[in-house]
Formats: sequence, C-alpha cells, structure tokens
Amino acid sequence: MPQHSVQSVHIVSKPGNRQAEALGREIGEWFSRHGVSVVWSPFDCGFFEALRVPGARPDIALAVGGDGTMLSACRAAAGSGVPVLGINRGNLGFLAEVPAENWQPAMTQVLAGNFGISPRIVLTCRIMRKGREVPISRDEQNSDIALNEVCLARGSLARIMDFEISVNNEFLGTIRADGIIMSTPTGATGYSVSAGGPILLPEMDVFTLTPVCPFLSFFPPLVVFGDSKAHILVKNAGGGVLATLDGHNSIPLEKDDEVCISRWPERALIATLPGYSYFAVLRDKGFIRG
Repeated sequence: MPQHSVQSVHIVSKPGNRQAEALGREIGEWFSRHGVSVVWSPFDCGFFEALRVPGARPDIALAVGGDGTMLSACRAAAGSGVPVLGINRGNLGFLAEVPAENWQPAMTQVLAGNFGISPRIVLTCRIMRKGREVPISRDEQNSDIALNEVCLARGSLARIMDFEISVNNEFLGTIRADGIIMSTPTGATGYSVSAGGPILLPEMDVFTLTPVCPFLSFFPPLVVFGDSKAHILVKNAGGGVLATLDGHNSIPLEKDDEVCISRWPERALIATLPGYSYFAVLRDKGFIRG
C-alpha cells in the first residue's frame, strides 16, 4: 500500500447530528495534538470550496456520519483530487469504512500515510426538455453528478411508465416499468441490487441499466462500458416521474423529456485502510451468504 504524507485534514460531519459533530471535533483535536493542520465543519459550510483553495487543499477529507454523508462528501470532493475516508456514525456503514468505536487505530494509520486510494467512476445526468437543458439544482455544486445511481421513478401516483432506451445512439427498446436505475459499480449494492442488478467490483469502468418491476417487458439488467452514453426518453409522465441522483437531488420530469447519462470526466477518490477487502465487506453486510 502506498505511503502518503498527511499534513492537513478536512473533517466534515452530518449536519444536525450531535454525535457525528462531537466525534468529528474529537478526531480533529487528536490530529491537532499530532501536529496536523485541521479544518472542521458541518458538511454544508463551504466544504466544496475549501477543497479547491489553491495551496490550501487538504491531504485527505474525513466524512463523519453514515453512507449518506459519505456520498455527499464524495460528490463534493469529486474532481478536487482529495480522497475521502468515511467514519461510520450511521446504520449500514457500507461506504463509511471505519466504525466510530475504532476511529483512533484507523486515524493512526491515516497519520502514518498508510492508506490506499480507490478511484470510482461518477455519472453525470443531463435533462433535455424541448431542446434546452433543465438544471437539476441551482443551489449546489456538482448537483448533476451521482456516485451511486440516477433513478427514474414514479412520483405521487402508482402508475406504470414507458421509457424508450438508447445506448450510443442505438435504439434498444421501449419498456414499461415502475422505473429504471442507472448505477455505477459503487452504487451496485444499493437500490440497483434490490431491483435485481448485478454486484460489480467498485473500480470497474462500467455502469448498469436496471429496470424496476418491468411489466410485460423483457429487459434484463444491462452492463455497458464506462464511456457509453445512455439516453432515456420519457414517453409518459402521468402521475409524475422523478429523476433522483444518489437519493439526494431530484427533479420532476415531463413527457418527452430526454435523460442523458454518461461518465463524468473526473473520478471520486475513496481512501481505504490496510486490510480492506471488498469481498469481506460484501460478506459482512449480508450481500453474500453461505
């Protein structure tokens, strides 16, 4: 495992979670006592900008919370060159690798520079409506990217939807379904696997298209190369259709909207500690049994 020099860290915690905030401060004080420059903040207080200040970029970011906090931190850090390590104060702890009760041995490894960096592909989502792009959010940077998945799903009414799917400008077919999930390998163990999608090694350069409850349609989960471009045309929007990125940003869709999915040019960087094993995580979290 390569050695990294750690002179500065930026610690972010889940907003409004007092336990996560207290743990973040405790970890920050520990690093300060060891001569490391520390910036601590709730996630929503300038984290994106802080990672891009010339000459002041931290060597590593620590996300204290659950997998949702880790996802938000990775989206904000994507493209900055700063790796993110998750400290789990949530429930599942799939992405947030370090258990809260074991933070000190883990931070000792970080201080010594004993961590690896796992590059993960990120999806970008563009929504075209009558020839014009519709912004997903005007209030958040990197709001149009997803580390886990982009999901098209029904809104308030339980009505089936029709989607016309093309990949690399080649028409595949029209499906009737409750939704469709475009997932990265990182997100393969999330909503996608619940809908029957495959588990993928997280550093693979591919993404998947998985329908949710297809009706009288045969469209098995499809794995495409990372440089592919997928286009999903919404053929009806009765009852409401939402495009949701990482379960965080969402936007209502209209009939004949075109959702364009492709690989973002930059990677998200996830820090991993010595002994990390993706297969061990799959077994530990119950994705593989037997």
